[in-house]
Amino acid sequence: AFFDTTPTKLLGSFDNPEKHDYTAQNFQYLDLDFTYRACDGSVVELLPDGENIPLTFDRLQEWVEICEHYKLHEFDEQIKAIQKGINTIIPYRFLMLFTHEDLETAICGEKIIDLELLRRNTTYVSFSESDDTIKYFWQMLENFSNEERIAFIR
Repeated sequence: AFFDTTPTKLLGSFDNPEKHDYTAQNFQYLDLDFTYRACDGSVVELLPDGENIPLTFDRLQEWVEICEHYKLHEFDEQIKAIQKGINTIIPYRFLMLFTHEDLETAICGEKIIDLELLRRNTTYVSFSESDDTIKYFWQMLENFSNEERIAFIR
């Protein structure tokens, strides 16, 4: 997936221009406008016809505020879809009663590695179930705690 960190770094440096030695004189050479590169790589106009509005040092704070607002709301549609999906499992009014761990368990189920299920669904390539290496592998997994199994499988 494409993710360009440059706009985010730029936004951070513009939030405190004095710290980065930006002045009205040297700022004009950056050749920027009222656009911002979104996470998907597309260019978003922050104001109507933003690509034709030069970003000047005097309007820098305005640009920073608009960008921050855009970034805070860039994924609103996706978050609403996730919320709608979660609400089919847990009604919204009950959601605040859960810790994030309880919510994960309610949505994903218990984090228990069923070794028998794993064994039945394992396909061996260049090995067979009767090889010593495979026997040692299963013996090792049997001796692991469930947390160790989870960490190993990740």
